Amino acid sequence: MDKILDILHQSGAILDGHFLLTSGLHSPKYIEKFRALEHPQYVEKIFDAMAKPFEKDNVDIVVGPAIGGIILAYGVAKRLGCRYAFLERVKGKLVLRRDFNIYCSQRVLLVEDVVTKGTSVKEMMEALDHDNFAGLSCMVERGKLDFGLRKQESLVKLNFPTYEPKKCPLCKKGVPLTKRGSR
Repeated sequence: MDKILDILHQSGAILDGHFLLTSGLHSPKYIEKFRALEHPQYVEKIFDAMAKPFEKDNVDIVVGPAIGGIILAYGVAKRLGCRYAFLERVKGKLVLRRDFNIYCSQRVLLVEDVVTKGTSVKEMMEALDHDNFAGLSCMVERGKLDFGLRKQESLVKLNFPTYEPKKCPLCKKGVPLTKRGSR
């Protein structure tokens, strides 16, 4: 965890300000994962750390959401010696496209970059409609979440404050809101 947190700090991935998170919540902190993912020397360490807890879980395929999840799914799959696939948003909904096939007997490992409320993870699980998940490997978890999976691992757990928009103290102070997320 400390190594990955160091990577986030060294790469400038942890931003201060007033941010609209993909979850719809506001926060004074934002994780711009691509600041870390743009450095191959950091990405290799992230891949290794995300794959390690699942090395003995007989994973057949690693799946992540576009866009950041594509990089992570590929790297984790490479470490685990299996296939990877990714889900894309079509009309606001995550779907499996590009003739990716996932069979019911296959053990699926989900990967995600930053989880706040878990909306994308839940959407991935729903889109795949699969009963054989090996678990979830997450780069950054912003709070404790349980998806009912056999195994859930996060490289870094951060307890940055988040606020419902109507209760956001930054809004009340008039701090300009920045939207950086993908949705």
